[in-house]
Amino acid sequence: MPLSPTATPSREGPQPAGAGPIVRLVVSCADRPGIVAALSTFLTEAGANIVSSHQYSTDPDSGRFFLRMAFALPAEVDQAELESRFAAAVGGPFGMEWRMWRSDRRKRVALLVSRYDHCLLDLLWRWRRDELEADVTLVASNHPDLAAEVERFGLPYHHVPVEKGHKPEA
Repeated sequence: MPLSPTATPSREGPQPAGAGPIVRLVVSCADRPGIVAALSTFLTEAGANIVSSHQYSTDPDSGRFFLRMAFALPAEVDQAELESRFAAAVGGPFGMEWRMWRSDRRKRVALLVSRYDHCLLDLLWRWRRDELEADVTLVASNHPDLAAEVERFGLPYHHVPVEKGHKPEA
């Protein structure tokens, strides 16, 4: 079926017109059968639509389970109430460490770099193109080398010198 002309694209895929926010969930707990089923059942019953899910286990017999999921939440669903129900119905019974947040609430980030520019420049270009879904507020380094590059992006550059034997103070 084609998307409606008012559908809004996102990193997790196109969303139908009138859909609520994309919510992200990260989970970590001891691995055991039923985790994915419990998560998806809970979200389905809440009216959510899972648009992306990635999970893995360090060892299926005695390892740790990790999951990152994105879902479209109907606009009328109160996220705080959903989180409270999730904690009681899924998070608690599975002993999960978890976080849930709306993807439209941008994070403020600082970039910490060393002397080499390739990764920094890639991140700055992605930030400039709004591909990071975050607001870069500053760049800090233990070397002054990249100050001019960073300032061309309109960001403050903080040089924090590290003297041998005084790294914790820096």
